[in-house]
Amino acid sequence: MNNKLFSFLNIQKEILMGKISIVELVQNSFHKIKNLEPKIKAFANISENNAIELAIKSEKRYREKKPLSILDGCPFAVKDMINTAKIPTEMNNPFYANWYAPVDAACVNALKAAGAILIGKTVTTPFAVGHTNDTRNPHDYKKTPGGSSSGSGAAVGSGIIPFALGTQTRGSLIRPASFCGAVGFKPTLNSIHMGGIHPLSATLDHVGVIGATVPDTWSALYFMSQVRGGFSGHKPFVNQEIFNKKKQIKKIGIFKFDEWNKSGIDTIKEFEKVTDEIKSYGCEIIFSNDNSKLLNIEKELTYIIENDSIDILAYELDWPYNSYPNEILDDRIIELLDRKKNIRTVDYIKMIEHRNKLIEKVQKLKSNFDFFMTLSSTGPAPEIKESTGSRHYQVPWTYLGFPSISLPLIEVEKMPVGVQILGFGNYDYELALKANIIFELLYNK
Repeated sequence: MNNKLFSFLNIQKEILMGKISIVELVQNSFHKIKNLEPKIKAFANISENNAIELAIKSEKRYREKKPLSILDGCPFAVKDMINTAKIPTEMNNPFYANWYAPVDAACVNALKAAGAILIGKTVTTPFAVGHTNDTRNPHDYKKTPGGSSSGSGAAVGSGIIPFALGTQTRGSLIRPASFCGAVGFKPTLNSIHMGGIHPLSATLDHVGVIGATVPDTWSALYFMSQVRGGFSGHKPFVNQEIFNKKKQIKKIGIFKFDEWNKSGIDTIKEFEKVTDEIKSYGCEIIFSNDNSKLLNIEKELTYIIENDSIDILAYELDWPYNSYPNEILDDRIIELLDRKKNIRTVDYIKMIEHRNKLIEKVQKLKSNFDFFMTLSSTGPAPEIKESTGSRHYQVPWTYLGFPSISLPLIEVEKMPVGVQILGFGNYDYELALKANIIFELLYNK
């Protein structure tokens, strides 16, 4: 399993005691970039001088026993779909070459207020849609890191930084976390402020975190939510601490969705080993084919993967993409713009109403299940020339807007594969607690 991951919170005590220098820590991230970047190509731009200046200030605060937060001095990066004032935001598209946003995105602003140190922007597929890019998987340079948060997955998976921000409209954060052997945390829709992030879909876009551990990812989400609040009136997260918190897990439901039989035999076997291990701790595991309620919901969610979820995306990305010249757009975006022409407003409204009913139906299962599980991807990362991987396991919980966490618990063909923990809307903290229990029990076991 991945021993490359770099957790900031795991060294927090040493930092507080002065045994670890923030300046040296940040310098080490840039040293790793210099060594690894020619191979993995994770970064679109870096900001070394400014980061070192901030590290010096952070180290001074620690000496004075006045750190801004538990993330003070933590190096991080953000996907190049997210605005930064002092580093270009180019979205892997020539239309935005060398473009500087006037201010940081709300999520970046919040992390800086907590003392975290932005070291650079990570590579995205063009406009976070479509084909592969030049970024490589840190575990095998011939394989994709996943997309569209490709660089964020590769930067964390290679141990350069403790966490990076990504976005997900279908599967763009959970899949790279799975392929790169990191933790991926996509929170409840609108729980993190979306201001300053280039849009794709108003009701599907999420900002989340790829990180070394559940506490690292949760801490980043917590401060983003606390400092700048949620979006569209969403309440901020109120609970920060998840270390040493114990919460009993009684019952887990397992969804297979439509690509279970397309997933490799070894991947399924390894997933079942994980469920057997969890069961050995006294937790009840129920597969969808053994429970009529789960099976019916699975069928409904399987249908939307290639239908409603794509139609909603097509309808909502009409702006601003219909304003861009076609020659700068990926074929996939052009296909979606063409698809939108055949979607009536009345049909869009019906799809939103159907989704609301399905959200209510899934949320009602909270009284019966702690959470659900499935694979994060169909298997290990495919060859980079093939694709960035299937989105089918990630789409259902993106469509619902519910929180999901990918844990690097499986290894197939010497490559990581994630196990996806699926939670209930607005119960992100509870999901973080329970996912962390699973992570601590099974990671590197």
